[in-house]
Amino acid sequence: MGILGFLLGTMAGVVGGRVAYRLVTRKDSNRDVGGRVVAGITTAACASLVYVISDVHDWLLPGSSWGMSVFMGICMGIAQTVLVRDKSLSSTENRS
Repeated sequence: MGILGFLLGTMAGVVGGRVAYRLVTRKDSNRDVGGRVVAGITTAACASLVYVISDVHDWLLPGSSWGMSVFMGICMGIAQTVLVRDKSLSSTENRS
């Protein structure tokens, strides 16, 4: 279940982080930094949970502890916070 868990955890983290970002910044666009931090924490939590449950750590490095899955979740959270901050999941949104 390793690679499937990785894909599901990554998608759950990205979607959860994006929803959290939109909830924080929906009324005030000056909350961008706070929204990105909340999105990163949400992404890390969602991805880590799915990674640990689906034994992604055993897929990455057989015999390793669940800490490897949590580390991967934290990496996803950092990526969501820093790299993917202004990307939208909707293709119909106005991008001016």
